[in-house]
Amino acid sequence: MAAGTDLLAVGSVDGIATLVNTQTGKVVATFKVGEENSVESMVFVRSEQHNWLITGSLEGTVNIWDISTQVGKCRVNFMESW
Repeated sequence: MAAGTDLLAVGSVDGIATLVNTQTGKVVATFKVGEENSVESMVFVRSEQHNWLITGSLEGTVNIWDISTQVGKCRVNFMESW
């Protein structure tokens, strides 16, 4: 859950990270991590300029998502990098 907000991030084995408003129960955003990427970890990063969701998948991909625009900002696959 993002500190200071009502947002909860939920990851799934189908490669989707979902943001849910805990007050209303409504989905406010979805992020497609990949076709076969199980979402294994997530963290919120907040500053005055940015609200990001960072996702990590089973095969080593890390994505940085802009929550306000729902756009991916960066993607790195650590398994390919090694």
